[in-house]
Amino acid sequence: HQDLGEMKIESLRLGATSRALGSTPRELRLRESTGAVLVALRRGEKLIAPVSPDEFLVEEDLLFLVGDLDAVTRARVVLDRDDAEPA
Repeated sequence: HQDLGEMKIESLRLGATSRALGSTPRELRLRESTGAVLVALRRGEKLIAPVSPDEFLVEEDLLFLVGDLDAVTRARVVLDRDDAEPA
């Protein structure tokens, strides 16, 4: 079993050219492909938690991911690392 000390909560903001824009967590298969879990997102002043697997991601969404360092790193790649800025 994994020690919780290895778990990370990371945030990243989706930029204008992120390939995740217009996609849903279900379509991106974040949990299955990376091991990271999208637990919440902030859209403007609104906090969306829990995030529906069918929630469309839009530019400037601030995503909150939970997972170990490797999982979060893999999630950044899926979300388009070049344009998904750490927040």
